[in-house]
Amino acid sequence: MEKIGVNAVVNPRMTTASAILRFIRRGKIISLTLLKEGEAEVIELIVNPHSKIINKPLKKANLPQNSIIGAIVRKDRVIIPHGNDIIQPEDKIIIFALSSDIKKIEKIFDGGEK
Repeated sequence: MEKIGVNAVVNPRMTTASAILRFIRRGKIISLTLLKEGEAEVIELIVNPHSKIINKPLKKANLPQNSIIGAIVRKDRVIIPHGNDIIQPEDKIIIFALSSDIKKIEKIFDGGEK
């Protein structure tokens, strides 16, 4: 495929599923990517100012065991977080999680508005 200038394969079914999930999920989701046929997800979201996680160290955030915050984007800065980092309102967060844990993650970051 590289001979014809193609360097990536797009799975239309997974792309469509990701787009649909982005609209039905809670909160301010910027992007969502499904991994391994939907078994896991990578979510980029904007943290709600009323979220339970605001102003708490990540180590006290009570995230599901099989999830991890891969990055925090604050203004123009990218932070690779550790347990003592604190989430601020309107931070952009990139989370890797099993699909079975998404509802709990949504509640933590959304602030319970829905």
